[in-house]
Amino acid sequence: MRKKADKDEKGRFLKGNTLGLRHGGYSKSSRAVPLSVRRRLEAIRDSLIREKGPRLEDLTTPDLIRIEKAVNVLQITMSIEAFIRREGIFRGKKLDPILRENYLAYVSSLRLLLRELNITEKAGDAVLDPLALAAAIDAEKAAAKDRDKQEKIDPGASEAEIDQDE
Repeated sequence: MRKKADKDEKGRFLKGNTLGLRHGGYSKSSRAVPLSVRRRLEAIRDSLIREKGPRLEDLTTPDLIRIEKAVNVLQITMSIEAFIRREGIFRGKKLDPILRENYLAYVSSLRLLLRELNITEKAGDAVLDPLALAAAIDAEKAAAKDRDKQEKIDPGASEAEIDQDE
C-alpha cells in the first residue's frame, strides 16, 4: 500500500521518495533519452550497418530488424546502467530488482542478437582461455629463443638479412 506522504495533493510523486524512483529502462520515447545517448546509439547503429552491410541497401530485412532490436535493447541496458550508477545497486539489503530480474536478460538478448548478425569480437579483442594463453606465451618464448640462437650464429646480421637468408 502506498503512503499518502509520497504524493502531493495532485497525485504527483514528491521529490526524494523511493516510490518515485524508476530505472528508465522502459522509456522508449526520444524525448526521455538524453541527446548524448541518442547520438551514441545512432553511431552504434551506423557502425552495425557498416559492419554487416556495408550500406543500408545491402542488408536483408531480417538483418535490419535485428539491428534495430539490438539498438533498442542497448538503449534499455544503457538506461538501467545510468540508473544504477546514480542510485546504487542495492535497495536496503537486497540487490536492486532491475538487476535481479531484468538486466541479465537484456544483456543476454543483446548478445544473442549480435550472434545472429554474425558480428563477433575482433581477434585482438577476443578473450583467450588459459590453455590458449599458455600456448601463445610458449610460442612467443620459442620465437625469442630462435632469434637468440640466430644472433649467436651471426651477431652482426640484422633481422632483415636473416629473413632473406631463410
